[in-house]
Amino acid sequence: MRELEDREVRRLRETLPARLPRWHPRLRVRQAVAGAIREAGDRLLGDFYAMLRCRVDLDGLMPHPARRHLHGLVWRWLGRVTRAEQPWFDAHSSDLLRRIGELCGRHRVPLDTVSVGISQFGHGLTMQLADATLKRADMLAAGHYIGSLTQLAQERLTTAAFRWSEGRPFPRNAG
Repeated sequence: MRELEDREVRRLRETLPARLPRWHPRLRVRQAVAGAIREAGDRLLGDFYAMLRCRVDLDGLMPHPARRHLHGLVWRWLGRVTRAEQPWFDAHSSDLLRRIGELCGRHRVPLDTVSVGISQFGHGLTMQLADATLKRADMLAAGHYIGSLTQLAQERLTTAAFRWSEGRPFPRNAG
């Protein structure tokens, strides 16, 4: 697995150098974001699904077992990215996003709506942190970190869904 992750890191660094963050979020920032996810994640995901239902017939597009699977994948990704020092280079995180994107593509969930929901989730998470006792610099770093994570999710989900819908193979553990 380590060899696969090293190869993924090299590939990402070679192909997307201008778009990938070069900073390492401090441990206390990652911990604050993880705490906010634990505290508000269920509510924020509920808001995400409610927004989807307002815009599309989510129940008609995605049967209950698929929605339950999607929910589990999202929680696994949220847990993984808050533990990874640099989630942009984490192969397991990329694989989870690929699977989420393919699931959305398979059930024809509109990606523009998913993108709005991801942004809404990130905004809600940032607002949850507003009550935290973080220093100003850490609060700014946490906001940047959350914004980077939402951008990462939007890019990789969209890529996976489009590749799935076009019938092109999506490289395993790739972003």
